[in-house]
Amino acid sequence: MLENVIGGDFSHPGLKIRAGLPGLNPLLMSICADRCGGYPLRRNISAIGEIMGREWRSDNSPGDDGAIIGIPRSGVPMGDGLKIAFPGYGYLLSNDGGDRMDGMPILPDDLIINEPNLLIADSVIVTGTTVALTLSAALSRARAVKRIVVFSAFAAVDGVANLLDVFPGLEINIGAFAETRQNWDLHRWKSSVTLKGIPNFGELVSRP
Repeated sequence: MLENVIGGDFSHPGLKIRAGLPGLNPLLMSICADRCGGYPLRRNISAIGEIMGREWRSDNSPGDDGAIIGIPRSGVPMGDGLKIAFPGYGYLLSNDGGDRMDGMPILPDDLIINEPNLLIADSVIVTGTTVALTLSAALSRARAVKRIVVFSAFAAVDGVANLLDVFPGLEINIGAFAETRQNWDLHRWKSSVTLKGIPNFGELVSRP
């Protein structure tokens, strides 16, 4: 069992909690315990994305017209896993998350998204702000999107609720809920909200 998982606190028709999928719970426990990072962590996060993506594909039969947007840094391996489950989908990265470049748009200004299915990949949802910014940028460039689905390994209840308040038609697939805590960010020199028991995936996935 995952000690920090909480269940039954929030429900919504667009929310699916996927921890019970075959093979997924051991992967969630593994990335929770990971403090070394690097390739093994990227591989496990990618596997989580692939398992969740295949399940969503099986449930919905969305076809081969879609786009995947990964949010750097830790959303990239999640997006890699989705790409395995959806080999015909385009794949791009947003200029958001831990590797955001100041002065650059979140998505290219000349980008046009014509595909009907839009998948957003991030490994954790804390407040929902990063996903919301990427999604808003994508929708401003979309012409024919019919379904928008977010995939994340772990999420805070408030982060999911915030996203569904702003985007009520959103579909969200998470591995499990996790509690939040205040954490002192040495890089930004301020307190920030993080997920209890979940390591800093953004820093760990960047290791060799």
